[in-house]
Parts: sequence; structure tokens; C-alpha cells
Amino acid sequence: MTYLVVGSGRMGKAVTYDLINHQKADKVILGDLNLSNSLAVQKEIGSSNIHPVEVDVTKIQDLVSLMDGVDCVISSVVYQFNHFVAKAAVEAGVHYCDLGQNVQVVDKAFGLDPLAKKKEITLIPDGGLAPGMVNIIASHGIKHFDEVDEVQLRVGGLPQYPTPPLNYNITWSVHGLINEYIEKARILRDYKIIDVDSLTEFETLTFPPPFNRMEAFVTSGGTSTLPLTYEGKIRELNYKTIRYLNHGQIMKALIDLGFTDESKMMVDGQEVIPRDLFETLLKARFKQRTEDVVLLKVIVTGKKNGQAVEEAYEVIDYYNKDQEMTALMRTTGFSLAITAGMIAEGKIQKHGVLTQEESIPTDLYIEKLAERGIKVEFKEKIK
Repeated sequence: MTYLVVGSGRMGKAVTYDLINHQKADKVILGDLNLSNSLAVQKEIGSSNIHPVEVDVTKIQDLVSLMDGVDCVISSVVYQFNHFVAKAAVEAGVHYCDLGQNVQVVDKAFGLDPLAKKKEITLIPDGGLAPGMVNIIASHGIKHFDEVDEVQLRVGGLPQYPTPPLNYNITWSVHGLINEYIEKARILRDYKIIDVDSLTEFETLTFPPPFNRMEAFVTSGGTSTLPLTYEGKIRELNYKTIRYLNHGQIMKALIDLGFTDESKMMVDGQEVIPRDLFETLLKARFKQRTEDVVLLKVIVTGKKNGQAVEEAYEVIDYYNKDQEMTALMRTTGFSLAITAGMIAEGKIQKHGVLTQEESIPTDLYIEKLAERGIKVEFKEKIK
């Protein structure tokens, strides 16, 4: 199989690693605006099957040319540029998947559905960790029930050794992190789609030691298309981000004080954008560390054969020293690569722009996670 991976940052590296080492791809074209980034990934992974190229995703015809002979295109660029890559894939008549992470951009992708069907290709957006893995696991559970009352999605990409006062270290894009905290979240409540504010509806939850008691609160993007798919069928469906205790309230206070405002203001004769300053401070004070952990919990409640039942799914994944992969890279990049492999190998045959919950064979997906050392623990209880 031949793949085109667009974007050679941390997640692009993880996707490429999976395609080369787990899926034994014949060829991975690795594109980036800065060729040195792709060359560095090739050197780190150490495979002659990786072919670094320089590409500007805003130049759609250049992208289309790169897609000649490709079985599937994978976008791991910043979400604002996903639509350029998706449009190019449709024009080239090549299967496509991406990391998503923004509701509006994903909604826009579904506008390509008629042309994708005409070209007989498959596009699946939003395929990382959250959205991505958590949504696929949720749909796996939902299928087991005659009636579903509530679905709780909980995910956190966290440092193993958090730094006060935010009890956090930067594990991914600071810009993306702030977006999740300030944008509205789409959920189901009383069977209807509503938008709720992020950094609200705080709760506590527990994981095995050393994590024990953690907090979770509403953030945007994590539900992806689940509310659209299950509106009128599930009473409550929501997504919350997991953090160490007190992180959320401190961030909320800073946001309420205006630190994420994007309007210009004058400070001692200097023009300042508060959000730019805030992101710069976060990057400077909270260095990226490799020793991270991903915590995931999905709880589905409803009825089976007339009985009230709860199914709980849990994933705990750590930084892998042998692979030199953070847990966030593994759970995000490997998840997207698994989806790409399923499309390219014909495991998903329906055409058009598809939702994960309606298209991905969940049993096979969970098996493939286990092959990569990402184990989904399952518990069921009668309520």
C-alpha cells in the first residue's frame, strides 16, 4: 500500500511510524511545508520506504499531483488546513482521513459527500484520540444496547509529572488546547443537540494509582459527529477533558480575566494581543515533556433485554521509550493510521464522507489497538 501523510509534526511522525512498522506500507510519502521536518522524521524512523517531500497544502494542484498512485491520504496538519487536503483528495479521487479537532471544519468536510460518492472514494474526518478513538469505543458500546440512556466520554492527555500551579505540562499544541477551552461544545441533552460552554459542569472521577482522584470538565470538539448521529435516540451524550485537580478552575479564571482575548490592546505604548502573550507564556513556563500518560474512560448506560446495564471502557497508555513515542502520539497517530489502513485495505467499503461511529468495524479496531499495546479494559454491571 502507498500512503500520503501531510504534516510531519508529532502526530504525522506517529502515523508514519505505524504505517511503516505495524502495517508494513510499501511507500509513505511524507509531505511538509518545511522539507527538513520530513527528512528528520525519515531519519528517526529509519526506513527507506519513507519519501520526504516539500508541499504547501494551500496549493491544491500540487497536492493533487502528489496523490497520483496513492491508496489513502492522511492529513495531520493543523485543523484549519484540513479542508484544502480533503478537497485535493476528492479532486484526485483518493481515499482520505484526518485528525479533525474542530466541529466547523468537520461539518464543512461533509459538504464534499456528493462528489466523494461520485468519485467512489471514502473520507473519514476526526480520527485521532478525542475525537477519534473515544468515539469509536463509544459506538462499540452503544451497539450492545437495546436502548441507550447516557454516554459519557472522558479523555485526558496528561504529564506523568505535572508542574504547579496548573498541574500541567504542554503535551500538544498550546493553540489547540486553548481552543478546546474557549469554544462551545456540542452535546446531547434530553435527546436534543445543544451547545454548552467549555470549562463548565465540573466533576471528579477516579483511575487506578497513581492517578486516583482526577477532575473533568466540558471542552469542545470531543463528541464529533456523535450528537448528529444519535439525536433523538440517546438522552444524554457528553464529552469532558480529564485533568489533575484544580487545573480547570485556574484556567477558567485566567480566561475570564481576558487572557485569551484576540483583540488588540495598548500596554505602555505597545500593541499586545492577550492570547498571543498567554500562549507564549505557557510555552515558556510549561516545557514539553515526553513522560506523559493518556487516560480514557467511556461509560454507556441503558437497557439490555429489559435490564438496566452499565458498560465501562478504560484505556491507560504511557510514553513508550523504545518507540520514542509519547502516549498522546501513540493514541492519536496510531488510531488515525488504523483508520487509514482499514480504508486502503477495503475493510471499509462504503463511499462518501462517513462518520466513524457508522463506518469503522469496532471489534477489528480494538483488536488492532491491542496489537500496538493499547489495551481497552472492559467492565459490565447490572444496575
